[in-house]
Amino acid sequence: MKKITHILFLLSLLTGCSSPRPTNLGLVEKGNQKLLRKCPDSPNCINSHYSDDKDHYLEPLKYETSKEEAKKLLLRILKNTSNVQVVTEEANYIHAEFTSSLFKFVDDVEFNLHKEGLIHFRSASRLGYSDLGANKKRMSQISFRFYQNDM
Repeated sequence: MKKITHILFLLSLLTGCSSPRPTNLGLVEKGNQKLLRKCPDSPNCINSHYSDDKDHYLEPLKYETSKEEAKKLLLRILKNTSNVQVVTEEANYIHAEFTSSLFKFVDDVEFNLHKEGLIHFRSASRLGYSDLGANKKRMSQISFRFYQNDM
Protein backbone atom coordinates (compact mmCIF):
# COMPACT_ATOMS: atom_id res chain seq x y z
CA MET A 1 0.00 0.00 0.00
CA LYS A 2 2.87 2.33 0.80
CA LYS A 3 4.39 1.79 -2.68
CA ILE A 4 1.10 2.61 -4.37
CA THR A 5 0.82 5.83 -2.35
CA HIS A 6 4.34 6.84 -3.40
CA ILE A 7 3.63 6.05 -7.05
CA LEU A 8 0.38 8.05 -6.98
CA PHE A 9 2.20 10.95 -5.33
CA LEU A 10 4.92 10.93 -7.99
CA LEU A 11 2.39 10.72 -10.80
CA SER A 12 0.43 13.64 -9.39
CA LEU A 13 3.66 15.60 -9.05
CA LEU A 14 4.69 14.91 -12.64
CA THR A 15 1.30 15.71 -14.14
CA GLY A 16 0.24 18.41 -11.73
CA CYS A 17 2.97 20.94 -12.50
CA SER A 18 1.12 22.58 -15.34
CA SER A 19 -1.36 25.29 -14.51
CA PRO A 20 -4.05 27.12 -16.44
CA ARG A 21 -3.02 29.83 -18.88
CA PRO A 22 -2.84 33.19 -17.06
CA THR A 23 -5.55 35.70 -17.88
CA ASN A 24 -3.23 38.68 -17.44
CA LEU A 25 -1.15 38.21 -20.58
CA GLY A 26 -0.96 40.61 -23.50
CA LEU A 27 -0.21 44.26 -24.02
CA VAL A 28 -1.45 46.97 -21.67
CA GLU A 29 -2.02 50.64 -22.45
CA LYS A 30 0.50 52.97 -20.77
CA GLY A 31 -0.11 56.49 -22.01
CA ASN A 32 0.13 56.30 -25.79
CA GLN A 33 2.10 53.03 -25.77
CA LYS A 34 1.23 49.38 -25.51
CA LEU A 35 3.65 47.55 -23.21
CA LEU A 36 4.09 44.11 -21.73
CA ARG A 37 3.29 43.82 -18.03
CA LYS A 38 5.98 44.28 -15.40
CA CYS A 39 7.49 41.25 -13.72
CA PRO A 40 6.37 40.33 -10.20
CA ASP A 41 8.86 40.64 -7.33
CA SER A 42 9.77 36.96 -7.59
CA PRO A 43 12.96 36.01 -9.49
CA ASN A 44 11.14 33.84 -12.08
CA CYS A 45 10.60 36.46 -14.77
CA ILE A 46 12.66 38.49 -17.23
CA ASN A 47 11.47 41.58 -19.11
CA SER A 48 12.96 44.06 -21.59
CA HIS A 49 10.40 46.87 -21.25
CA TYR A 50 11.42 48.19 -17.84
CA SER A 51 15.12 49.05 -17.63
CA ASP A 52 14.62 50.50 -14.15
CA ASP A 53 13.88 46.98 -12.83
CA LYS A 54 17.49 45.73 -12.75
CA ASP A 55 16.57 42.33 -11.21
CA HIS A 56 14.37 41.41 -14.18
CA TYR A 57 15.81 43.38 -17.09
CA LEU A 58 17.46 42.18 -20.31
CA GLU A 59 18.05 44.27 -23.45
CA PRO A 60 15.30 44.01 -26.10
CA LEU A 61 16.02 42.42 -29.46
CA LYS A 62 17.10 44.96 -32.06
CA TYR A 63 16.64 44.64 -35.80
CA GLU A 64 17.46 46.69 -38.88
CA THR A 65 15.21 44.84 -41.33
CA SER A 66 11.48 45.40 -41.70
CA LYS A 67 9.25 44.49 -38.78
CA GLU A 68 7.73 41.72 -40.92
CA GLU A 69 11.14 40.14 -41.62
CA ALA A 70 12.11 40.34 -37.94
CA LYS A 71 8.80 38.72 -36.97
CA LYS A 72 9.30 35.91 -39.52
CA LEU A 73 12.76 35.19 -38.11
CA LEU A 74 11.47 35.19 -34.54
CA LEU A 75 8.60 32.84 -35.42
CA ARG A 76 10.98 30.54 -37.26
CA ILE A 77 13.21 30.37 -34.18
CA LEU A 78 10.23 29.62 -31.94
CA LYS A 79 8.77 26.98 -34.24
CA ASN A 80 12.17 25.25 -34.52
CA THR A 81 12.61 25.08 -30.75
CA SER A 82 11.51 21.95 -28.94
CA ASN A 83 8.68 22.08 -26.39
CA VAL A 84 7.29 25.39 -27.68
CA GLN A 85 3.78 26.18 -28.79
CA VAL A 86 2.95 29.54 -30.35
CA VAL A 87 -0.44 30.37 -28.85
CA THR A 88 -1.11 33.87 -30.18
CA GLU A 89 0.28 35.58 -33.25
CA GLU A 90 -0.87 39.12 -33.98
CA ALA A 91 0.64 42.01 -35.94
CA ASN A 92 2.64 43.36 -32.97
CA TYR A 93 2.35 40.57 -30.42
CA ILE A 94 3.36 36.92 -30.03
CA HIS A 95 2.65 34.64 -27.07
CA ALA A 96 4.37 31.26 -26.82
CA GLU A 97 4.33 28.57 -24.16
CA PHE A 98 7.57 26.75 -23.29
CA THR A 99 7.07 23.43 -21.49
CA SER A 100 9.88 21.77 -19.56
CA SER A 101 10.59 18.18 -20.53
CA LEU A 102 10.66 16.49 -17.15
CA PHE A 103 8.12 18.17 -14.89
CA LYS A 104 6.03 19.88 -17.61
CA PHE A 105 6.36 23.34 -16.05
CA VAL A 106 5.00 25.98 -18.42
CA ASP A 107 6.58 29.39 -18.94
CA ASP A 108 4.80 32.13 -20.88
CA VAL A 109 6.94 34.12 -23.29
CA GLU A 110 5.53 37.25 -24.89
CA PHE A 111 6.99 39.46 -27.60
CA ASN A 112 5.98 43.03 -28.43
CA LEU A 113 7.17 44.05 -31.91
CA HIS A 114 7.84 47.76 -32.36
CA LYS A 115 8.17 49.47 -35.69
CA GLU A 116 11.24 51.35 -34.50
CA GLY A 117 13.49 48.30 -34.62
CA LEU A 118 12.86 46.75 -31.21
CA ILE A 119 11.26 43.55 -30.04
CA HIS A 120 10.49 43.67 -26.34
CA PHE A 121 9.85 40.44 -24.46
CA ARG A 122 8.62 39.06 -21.17
CA SER A 123 9.36 35.49 -20.10
CA ALA A 124 7.73 34.30 -16.87
CA SER A 125 7.17 31.04 -15.04
CA ARG A 126 3.59 30.18 -14.16
CA LEU A 127 4.47 28.36 -10.96
CA GLY A 128 7.01 28.68 -8.20
CA TYR A 129 9.11 31.47 -6.82
CA SER A 130 12.47 30.86 -8.48
CA ASP A 131 13.17 29.49 -11.94
CA LEU A 132 16.91 29.01 -11.29
CA GLY A 133 17.63 31.42 -14.15
CA ALA A 134 15.68 29.45 -16.79
CA ASN A 135 13.84 32.46 -18.25
CA LYS A 136 16.99 34.57 -18.51
CA LYS A 137 18.87 31.69 -20.12
CA ARG A 138 16.02 31.09 -22.59
CA MET A 139 15.86 34.72 -23.67
CA SER A 140 19.65 34.90 -23.97
CA GLN A 141 19.54 31.85 -26.27
CA ILE A 142 16.72 33.29 -28.37
CA SER A 143 18.62 36.58 -28.62
CA PHE A 144 21.76 34.77 -29.75
CA ARG A 145 19.85 32.83 -32.39
CA PHE A 146 18.05 35.97 -33.54
CA TYR A 147 21.30 37.85 -34.05
CA GLN A 148 22.83 34.88 -35.84
CA ASN A 149 19.75 34.72 -38.11
CA ASP A 150 19.58 31.11 -37.01
CA MET A 151 17.36 28.60 -38.80
